[in-house]
Amino acid sequence: MTVRGASARAALAGVVVVAACSAPADLPGSRWRFGTPQIVLQRTDGSLRSSWLVTAAGGRTFVLFGETRADGALGVSLVERDGTSWRAPDPWLRPGGASSETLLWVDDRSVPAVLTLADGPVGPVLYVRTFQRNAWSSPEAVTPQGAERPAYGAIASGDGGALHVVYGVPGGSCAEGVQLRARVRDAAGWSTSRAVADTCGLDRVVVAVDHAPNDPLLVVWTGPSQGIAIEGETDLLATASASSVGGDGGVASSFVPPYRVVVGDNREAMVVPVAGGRFLASWTLTTTSPASPSTGQRRAAFDTFDRARGVWETADTGWFATNAAPWIAPLPSGGALAFGADGTQPTARLAVREWSSPSRPVASFDVMANPVGTVSSLRGGLTVDGTVQAVWIETQDGGTQRLTWTVALPVGPSRDAGR
Repeated sequence: MTVRGASARAALAGVVVVAACSAPADLPGSRWRFGTPQIVLQRTDGSLRSSWLVTAAGGRTFVLFGETRADGALGVSLVERDGTSWRAPDPWLRPGGASSETLLWVDDRSVPAVLTLADGPVGPVLYVRTFQRNAWSSPEAVTPQGAERPAYGAIASGDGGALHVVYGVPGGSCAEGVQLRARVRDAAGWSTSRAVADTCGLDRVVVAVDHAPNDPLLVVWTGPSQGIAIEGETDLLATASASSVGGDGGVASSFVPPYRVVVGDNREAMVVPVAGGRFLASWTLTTTSPASPSTGQRRAAFDTFDRARGVWETADTGWFATNAAPWIAPLPSGGALAFGADGTQPTARLAVREWSSPSRPVASFDVMANPVGTVSSLRGGLTVDGTVQAVWIETQDGGTQRLTWTVALPVGPSRDAGR
């Protein structure tokens, strides 16, 4: 994230438009002090579907959200922060010919990029919009119209500005399977499709790019290794890209065979790059035994992958109790932030934990908010000046939905600021 934080600091100075809930008190081991959350917008028709936080050059902050529109179809809108308040929502026009558009993934590591799935007479097509030269671009097709039928997708950007998209199409190694494919956009445009892996089903697929030459990738997904996805048979799997130099001196990439990291009842995989050529993956699970019924308490888990050695470490399957998988965001100093609920209750308080290493999975702990409704689509990250921002959807009894945002200043000097 690249926001400069002037408006964020103003919010913490006590200028708040609408308060969603009270500001939490500092706790021992805290690193950030959160202000009172703000309501970005409120809906009573249950139309909000997902929320994403995007920060861009010039200190601009956006919240993108997926919604059901008045015509009954899905669409994407954004709202921009203006000082200490928020502008009116700006509904994006769907791509030409599309009758609906779903927000799939957002990445703002270098150039903010938004991946969507639009559907219409020609079938589903993946599109990307980027924020460059102080404006959002028109939707750009990633997959050819009518040639593929994508249903899942994620996007990640490399240090050089290349955009990597991994997506799923019907196929794979089983009747209900999904074939994972990848495309990359560089200065020459979009590449042809590359095979990543065949699956027997898919819960979620994500991709991360290491800070190294040739953009090494790690693709992680949750789904069954074999057979049909049923409760208790959803594994965590992964594959890494391998680069080789051809006879013409060009670099060609392929993916190694998938590795089954953890078996059992696993859901909602997530992965980010951390320092030293490593990746951090997280997800939720109830059991690591496929033969056991999945009736236990859901909890967050994590594991690390060493790219140079091609090795996964021993997974920690008891990180903390939560129903939804944590959203993790990398820190320049080498760790990561994990945004999630502190418990499995529907209105459990929201917290951010600093993951430092496998031996220090909770280096700091800060409460962000105490919601009064059910929380979904919680996402956040660190800005360049050391502030932390997060956004989520809170659904109250009766169906009222609040798109909520919060920001925190560091309690002391930030070792991650300005990087």
